[in-house]
Amino acid sequence: MIMKWTFRRLYRPSSCGIERVDCERGMSDYVFGIHRGLKVVNFFKRNGIKLKKSFVLDIGCNKGGIDIAFSPFCQRIVAGDIDVERLKVAKARFKARHIRNIDLIRFDGSKLPFKRGVFRLVIINGVLEWIPWKHQEKPRDIQIRSLKEVYYVLKLKGLLYLAIENRLFPGYLIIDPHIGLPLTALVPRFIADLITRSMLGLPYKNYIYSYWELMYLLMKTGFKRVEVFVGIPSYQFPLEIIPVHCSNKDFSKAITRAFRSKLIISLINLIVITRTLRIFWPNFIVLAQKSR
Repeated sequence: MIMKWTFRRLYRPSSCGIERVDCERGMSDYVFGIHRGLKVVNFFKRNGIKLKKSFVLDIGCNKGGIDIAFSPFCQRIVAGDIDVERLKVAKARFKARHIRNIDLIRFDGSKLPFKRGVFRLVIINGVLEWIPWKHQEKPRDIQIRSLKEVYYVLKLKGLLYLAIENRLFPGYLIIDPHIGLPLTALVPRFIADLITRSMLGLPYKNYIYSYWELMYLLMKTGFKRVEVFVGIPSYQFPLEIIPVHCSNKDFSKAITRAFRSKLIISLINLIVITRTLRIFWPNFIVLAQKSR
């Protein structure tokens, strides 16, 4: 109930200003995704990241919304997903929009079929927590393997754009953002596994991380230069993407645009003032650079 109440009080960027082709009519804004990709493109521009002539890899492309947004700004995009039906929809969208610089490939995010140092940018947008589902090994081990694969296929000074939920966000104590059960995001993993097996008959594999766990994971897989941002109100519907250590003034402007409720705005301002944003904000957006 609390999560639904909060969600209804968000201002979310609508895709209604973007013309839809026939195969996109009826898609939800979440699935449509082009507006999300455009926000990420603008984020890169503001941070001086040049996409022209770049080779981009999108891991877990879903139905291709982000790739459509990126296509005018990149030389080539490889968009991949493990789900064939999603790839079929993405293919139809690209064809209807006459986009010719996107290649669709079915692959598993934990084993990338590419040579070393191919891509300037790799995107993992809300996907890292889903990659372990097709594997029997420990989810964290699969995620580390996936990040090592990303590091391998990136060029020197290439970037990983990673968006994922924050394990410590209080709302996820009430409802897990992926499986919809209480407590599972924060309790020890083996307890979460017992809960999901008893209630759903499934293992717990959607591992998300706190700020410090995420930093450790990226450092462990080779990334040395890491910058952390937050999507406001979320990385799925980012009206703004700003640094986790931004000034109070910048953050206040962003949350006023994103939230309808004065109560929520006051609570968030308190979080910013007390410098606990990296503990309590619901999501992280990470830029990690491959360096020597």
